[in-house]
Amino acid sequence: MIRFAPLAVALIALSCHSTSPKVMTNLDMNTRNQLLDAVKSLEGTWECKGPDGSTGRTEFHVSSSGSAVREIMFGGTEHEMTNMYHLDGNTLVLTHYCAAGNQPRMCATRKDGNSLVFHFDSVCDLKSPSESYMGQVKIDLIDKDHMTQTWESFSPGKKEPQMVFAYTRVK
Repeated sequence: MIRFAPLAVALIALSCHSTSPKVMTNLDMNTRNQLLDAVKSLEGTWECKGPDGSTGRTEFHVSSSGSAVREIMFGGTEHEMTNMYHLDGNTLVLTHYCAAGNQPRMCATRKDGNSLVFHFDSVCDLKSPSESYMGQVKIDLIDKDHMTQTWESFSPGKKEPQMVFAYTRVK
């Protein structure tokens, strides 16, 4: 059995073979820093007022040695959702882990003044072709303690109303 250990290691190594990783070129460090720093500046706890007047808490946490930001919307409620922000080249990527059970991915390529606009890239785990999903988010950074998030849902064949959430930092 010991004689076959090198063969087993070789077979395991071959079964894990993958294509070469994507290497980023032409990185614009100024753009990258502006995008990621904008969401890093949100670290803390926020009171959120929804479009229907309901309120809840949202928390932002800088994670992974400063390379990612985790947002937990409506923590501890049945509608809790998680958003993960990270860079991919010169793009800030947002993956929204929705209470509906799907995971849309949106991307922002620049900061316009005090706004980040994330446009639809892809969505995972749709249960049917008619299922709606979040497809665009605009974050307006009003000042260090106030922001709004405007979410737009996509549904095949119909226009969904935008949902605007007003945030105030509480700590």
